[in-house]
Amino acid sequence: MKEKQRKINCIAEMMSLVIATDKKLVAQYFFTLIVSSGVTLMFPKSIEQFSELLSSEQTNAYTILYLEAYWSVIFLFGAICSYIRRLVIEKVDVSIMCALKLKYFKELLSKKYEFFSEEHSGSFSQKLNRDVSEVAHTVTLEFAIMLKGIFLFIGGFIMMINSSFLTLFSVIPITILIFVGRTFSHKLRARRVELSLLNRKLNSYTQDIFRQIRTVKLFLAETLELDNFLSLSKEIQDITISTASFAANFFSILEFTAEILILVICASCIYLTKINPELTLDKLVSVATYGLYCAVGFRQLLAGYAEIAKASGLYESIQEAFNDCRIENIREDERNEEYKGKPVGLMLENVYFKYPNRDNWAIENISFSLKPGEILALVGPSGHGKSTIFNLLTKLYDPTSGKIFLGGIDISNKPSYWVRDQISIVSQDPLLFSGTLHFNLTYSRPQASETEILSCCKRAGLLSFIQSLPDTFNTKVGESGGSLSGGQRQRVCIARALLKNPSLLLLDEATAGLDPRSEQEVQSVLEEEVQQHKYTVIIITHRVSSLSSLADNFALMHLGKLVNYGPYSSFHADKNFISLCKV
Repeated sequence: MKEKQRKINCIAEMMSLVIATDKKLVAQYFFTLIVSSGVTLMFPKSIEQFSELLSSEQTNAYTILYLEAYWSVIFLFGAICSYIRRLVIEKVDVSIMCALKLKYFKELLSKKYEFFSEEHSGSFSQKLNRDVSEVAHTVTLEFAIMLKGIFLFIGGFIMMINSSFLTLFSVIPITILIFVGRTFSHKLRARRVELSLLNRKLNSYTQDIFRQIRTVKLFLAETLELDNFLSLSKEIQDITISTASFAANFFSILEFTAEILILVICASCIYLTKINPELTLDKLVSVATYGLYCAVGFRQLLAGYAEIAKASGLYESIQEAFNDCRIENIREDERNEEYKGKPVGLMLENVYFKYPNRDNWAIENISFSLKPGEILALVGPSGHGKSTIFNLLTKLYDPTSGKIFLGGIDISNKPSYWVRDQISIVSQDPLLFSGTLHFNLTYSRPQASETEILSCCKRAGLLSFIQSLPDTFNTKVGESGGSLSGGQRQRVCIARALLKNPSLLLLDEATAGLDPRSEQEVQSVLEEEVQQHKYTVIIITHRVSSLSSLADNFALMHLGKLVNYGPYSSFHADKNFISLCKV
């Protein structure tokens, strides 16, 4: 019972999307629908009046032309209303699609980082583009078909009730139609949801393959991936064919039952002529036509409902994001200039953290503090909690317990954007957006002046390279910055971080993955920048010895714990630290 109520609520919420659009458009739609449907229902009446002219002794050219002109005007008016109705449907469709996409996109952007670790980005992309478009199209087009079907069904049924006998015989097949539509629509909906999940899985899979195409080729995995793709495609094909079979059964039985309804009405009409000689052929044709409208209207009603029921599965999947409570506020104004470029103090106090769905602590009982302008080197083997600390400092995750203070303020009492507003980070993965160099550079601060952009590029050792390009700052970098070398991508990331003019600069293995020459060049840029501009800085690096004169203090992490803290000179007897220096 609860499942049934949930489905009904979901469909009702989908239908409310139509009402929530422009009220003027909705009013135009209902007015033109009523008029065009009314004109359609008047067609049998026009046939009946033309048939009466055959038996009338007063029939002449004038009466024929008058009647033809009279009905032509009515039908022209109906055609105009039908045109407006279809145009309004398209406008409502686009309006719902854009509004729903914006709402869903904004909802995704407001989710906490951990939300995105549970589902592949390809799934979100499919929901945002294909699924939302399909839902919008269904609730407008199929809803319009349903309403038109309701008007035709009710209008045709009312016109048929002149004979209680005829109405009795009409109700029997209509009841069968209701039962058939109800049964099949639920099964179609379940299969449509399953098909959508498989398509989302295939979409995510192909995105992974093309993103990692270099790895695929280097490991000669083309045949393996073809087999995987074929397996997924075959599964989708089987479900699609099964769903199509259900749909074919549904509509064929629906059409058969509707045709039987028409035959019942026709047979009833013939019988009525035998028992009531006053019934003329034109009246019987009129009644039979209304019966046809009734059958067609009911078919449209059930078919529309079946499509809406199927789309409700997609809508329910989209709504999962709105039901997830992991939300953070989005900054909608410009950066608070109070913190611009001012070094800030930092303190971690008994911080513990474990990642969702994991049993082991990622970090345990971490406590240290930095004065404004101080430089800390955070060192230790890979996987021992260093990057986790950065995730907590930037509020991508919240500590399981303990507190973090930025500038003396507990960041748990502040929105995420307040913290990130003061921090810039350069990570070991220099991924860029598929736009221009200018877009990527100014992503951290879109309102930056040209002078500021040039200055940061020069400080990052990037300016001469950009100026040597034909399109300079308008040069497209390709997908994920693929048209640039690793060192060039990293310099773009450094310039982007500097342009933000942060209070706290985080460098997470910023030279990892570069060739020795590029590594040395980027390392020199970072060291010079840190020395000259006096940020508060935390550096995660494997080049421990190179920071001996740069960092004020070192923090050694081991198995998620802070095992040593102090200046470089205090680590001379620490075996773990010495081994890192050798590396």
